Amino acid sequence: MLYLGANSETIIAARRFGKSDGIIAPRMLRNAQHMPRSAGAFYAATFQQALTRTLPAAVFALSRWGYKSEKHFWIGRKAPDRQGFSKPFIEPQNWEHAIHWYNGSIMHILSQDVKFS
Repeated sequence: MLYLGANSETIIAARRFGKSDGIIAPRMLRNAQHMPRSAGAFYAATFQQALTRTLPAAVFALSRWGYKSEKHFWIGRKAPDRQGFSKPFIEPQNWEHAIHWYNGSIMHILSQDVKFS
């Protein structure tokens, strides 16, 4: 799945399959690294699921590869100016549901339970 890079995929997998660890985290990293200052999306069924289950598991996987929260990326807020992060091409007005990467890439945390997100 990671090498193919298809525009559209359907992954049917049960809990503990390794979706956050083997699919989500590598894609987050790939997208942030290959598209500096871009905007992407981290999409979940609910914000509760994203913030309590999926995102923490993906952050744990990223940490095993040497990418640390509040060093290489910030969740829920813009990185402090002292970090020297680049800014995205289009900066969000509210960083509450965004991940800010060291190279200026951002990922909006979106949810299916919020209409038109």
